Amino acid sequence: YMYYLGIGTEPITVRLNTAPQRVQQIEVTELPIGEPSTGFSLEVFVDVITPFGATTTKSIQVFSLRPENATAIINERLSDAVTSDPETAVNTLMTVLNIAQAPSLPPGQEPDPQTAQVMTQVREIMVQTTAEAPVT
Repeated sequence: YMYYLGIGTEPITVRLNTAPQRVQQIEVTELPIGEPSTGFSLEVFVDVITPFGATTTKSIQVFSLRPENATAIINERLSDAVTSDPETAVNTLMTVLNIAQAPSLPPGQEPDPQTAQVMTQVREIMVQTTAEAPVT
């Protein structure tokens, strides 16, 4: 199960999990926020692959809105990331950045204090997490 992340002119495929699943369905606890320019839509798709290598893809458009209590969820996810294993922490921090939706700023312009604080916390947790990650 995957979704398309629209950055630039070409969509990027982001996998929700990396292992093949022998199930009819999978529970996904949260999706990234959809693209604001398209009414917060998000294209979700699944690749179905047979043991013989035949593949088909099915996609569906869903709407994933920013939560109303974004600050509380950001704080909760930052707290979760601190105590998570490195892979989970990175995914959790991606969720934080997605919910924060900090806009791109022109050179020399500083972000608002709340956004700056979130970005500082994300950076600190990422530094701590990568320092603890096993060398591969």
